[in-house]
Amino acid sequence: MVKKILFTWLIMIGILFSSFQIPIQAVEPYPELNSAFMYLMDLDTNQVLASVRSQEKIYPASMTKIMTAILAIEKIDHLEERVVIDEEVVSPFAGIDASLAGYALYDNPSVLDCLYGTLLPSGAECADALALHVSGSYDSFVDLMNQKAKELGMNQTHFMNPTGLHQEEHYSTCEDIGKLLSYCAKNATFMKIITTKEYLASPVASAPLGLPMASRVLVDFEGTNGLLGGKTGYTPDAGRCLASIGEVNGMKVILVTAFSGFVEGPLLDISSMYNWTKNNYEKKLVVDATKPLRTITVEESKVEEVLTLYPSSSLTMDCMKDGYIKEDIHLPETLLAPLEEGYELGSYRVYVDNQVVYEESFTLDHSIQQNNLAMIRDFMKTKPHLVIFYISVIVLLITFIRSFIHSNSK
Repeated sequence: MVKKILFTWLIMIGILFSSFQIPIQAVEPYPELNSAFMYLMDLDTNQVLASVRSQEKIYPASMTKIMTAILAIEKIDHLEERVVIDEEVVSPFAGIDASLAGYALYDNPSVLDCLYGTLLPSGAECADALALHVSGSYDSFVDLMNQKAKELGMNQTHFMNPTGLHQEEHYSTCEDIGKLLSYCAKNATFMKIITTKEYLASPVASAPLGLPMASRVLVDFEGTNGLLGGKTGYTPDAGRCLASIGEVNGMKVILVTAFSGFVEGPLLDISSMYNWTKNNYEKKLVVDATKPLRTITVEESKVEEVLTLYPSSSLTMDCMKDGYIKEDIHLPETLLAPLEEGYELGSYRVYVDNQVVYEESFTLDHSIQQNNLAMIRDFMKTKPHLVIFYISVIVLLITFIRSFIHSNSK
C-alpha cells in the first residue's frame, strides 16, 4: 500500500515538473557572427536567405552614402558637370574625424569623380558636394533622401544628412539598407562604380595629375571569393558596418551587417556567410514554362482537339540543398465535348519544402463543339419522347406514301 502511494506521488511530481519545462527554441543554422545585425538576400529573386535582427534600428554611418550616390546619379543628367569643394561643403566636418576622398578647398571635380569619391574611399566632401549640386541645400537634399526611402519601402529609415555622420534621428535597419542596395544594383552607373577597385579622378588644382582613389571594400577585403563591391561605414555608435554585393553559386547576393566591434568583423562575416550560402543553397529552376504540364485529349469534338497546357511563366529560386520540390497537378487527361469558353480545367501548384511558391489556374480559352454522332446520341438519351414522336411521324409518313402509291397503281 505504501509503495502504491509513493509511486502515485512520484508520477504526480513528474507531471508537475514537466508542466514547468521551458521549450528549447531552435537555433538558426547560421555561422557565429561578429556583427550584431545581419541581412542576406538574393538580388535576382528577392528571397531572404538569412536574417539576424534585421528589422531592428541601427545607425547606418557611411552606408548612407549609397542613397546620396543613387540620388545624384538619377537627378544629374550630365556626369561631366563640375562641382566646387567650397566652405559650405567642408564645414560639417570641421573638428571631427570624417573620411575624405582627398580634395582640397576650391577643387572642382566632376560629378562622376565625386560619385567615385563617395563610394570608393567614402569621401564625405564628395557626398556633400553632390547633395548641394542636386538640391542647393542640405535640408532639401535630405527631404529627397527620405522621400526616396519611402518609395523603396524603407519604412524603418530616417535620414538627417547625406554622409551618415552620427545623429540620433539618423537611423535605418539592415533590411532597409538591403532594399536600397538592391534598388541601386539595377543601375548600370552605380554598379560600374561600386565594383571598381581603383580609379584615377580627373586633374584638379590640388592634384594636377589626377586624384587616385581606391575602394575600401575591394582593397581591404581583397581575396574574399565572390565579393563584387560594397560600402563600409563606421562611427562609435554604429560600429563597423558593411553593405556588399557578391556572387555565390551563381546567386547574386546582398549582405548587410552592422555593429561589429572590430575592424575585421565585417570581413569575417562576409567570408562565413558566403561559405554558409554556398554549402546550403543552390539556384534551381522550380517551374519551367517550356515543359508541358498535361496534354488533354478532347473526345467527341467536332474538330479533333488536343490541349497542351504550359505554366504561364518560369520560376527560378534559391533552394536548400537538402530540401525538396513537389508538383501538384490537378488537370484531367481527357475531356468530353461540348465545352464552353471559360470552362475551368484545373490548377497547378508547386511546393518547396511544404511552402507554396507557385500557383496557377487554367480555363478554356475557346468553345469546343460536339461531333454530329455524339449530338444525335445525346439527343436520343435526353429527349426520348421526341425521338419516339419523330419516328412515329416518319413511320406514318412512309405508310401514307406507300398506301398512296399502291392506290394509284390500280
